[in-house]
Amino acid sequence: VDVLLLPAGWALLVPVAASVICSLVRRRELVKTVFNAANQALATAILVAIVHAIAPAGGGLSGRAVLALLVGTLSFSAVNLIALSRVYSLLGGDEPWEMVRDDARLAAVMAIGMVALGGTAVTVAWAAPALLPFTVVPAAALTFAYRAAAQETEERQRSSQLLALSQVLAGRLNADDVTGAFLDLTRQAFNADIAVAVLDPGA
Repeated sequence: VDVLLLPAGWALLVPVAASVICSLVRRRELVKTVFNAANQALATAILVAIVHAIAPAGGGLSGRAVLALLVGTLSFSAVNLIALSRVYSLLGGDEPWEMVRDDARLAAVMAIGMVALGGTAVTVAWAAPALLPFTVVPAAALTFAYRAAAQETEERQRSSQLLALSQVLAGRLNADDVTGAFLDLTRQAFNADIAVAVLDPGA
């Protein structure tokens, strides 16, 4: 929405500032705060550049502006998805392009939904401001649907990791291999930064 209402500089600054403030409120680690802000800045810069390159300023919500928003938002989602896939690959050893393939459809649907919702909200604000609060309802529905889909994806990934964990425990490996594989898969399954095993020497 901000890219429709604000100049290019402010349209880039506001989402990055919001990301930093959100991370500070949630007391996230510094490295996560910096990553989220940098990722948001890069994706937003691409979005703003595409919108201003395709749609002329002050042209309103013309067909060209809607096309620019759609292409820009899809690019925004693609940048976020690729960046996150690389992070998960480094942390958990997952195949990054496999994650991109699995989540690309959801990211595309959410991008289209954001364009539809954002464009509708701006149009309502211009034409009938009194109806603007009612745009919160589809926004909440879109957020709920995204969280439900994301949770389903996370549970599916956790199930596959637990299956791999059970296969490791059932295999005939030496103790060091079993312990290392067990800790790595457990950390991935429960989205933990570190997993520690305490072994009883008397057992």
